[in-house]
Amino acid sequence: MNMDPSSRESTPPESVELHALRQRHANAGWRVPWGGVVLTIALAGVAAFVGAQLGSHQAPPPRTTPLSDRVFELLGDGTDLTPEQHSRIEAIEARYASVRAQLRSQSRMLNVTLARLMAEENGFGPKTEATLAQLQVVMGERLKLSMEYMLEVRQVLTTGQRVQFDRRVEEEASVSR
Repeated sequence: MNMDPSSRESTPPESVELHALRQRHANAGWRVPWGGVVLTIALAGVAAFVGAQLGSHQAPPPRTTPLSDRVFELLGDGTDLTPEQHSRIEAIEARYASVRAQLRSQSRMLNVTLARLMAEENGFGPKTEATLAQLQVVMGERLKLSMEYMLEVRQVLTTGQRVQFDRRVEEEASVSR
């Protein structure tokens, strides 16, 4: 780069370097690789489209209503319960409802206590362990109660209705948390 010292003084240093860079690229036949730019833009567009499509097809959120509260939903429209069956199932529901509500309330309270104790004890201390053991007992009782309820409901059904009910309970159990 042969430049006259007088021209260097009048041009700021950044401009001299930029001018020299432009000269080198002009002499080397530098050009923009448009094919690569177009390919990059196309791939970015395809990736954005695929991402948007995948994001719009999310799995449905898991059900939060317990299986035992959805017994009529599980039986489905095609079950054709008789009025007597319907009233017997409602009577079974009424017998279990208060105990089930009490156990749910108890497990919620224990969950809150468990979270607080874990923060206080900074992990699994003795109070946390004791509360966790209580929660496990309550959850076990809830599960046992739900199973007893479902078995009682099942006894009200005909053989054909039981097959449909059992299949739906099994399907729900395979996707529940």
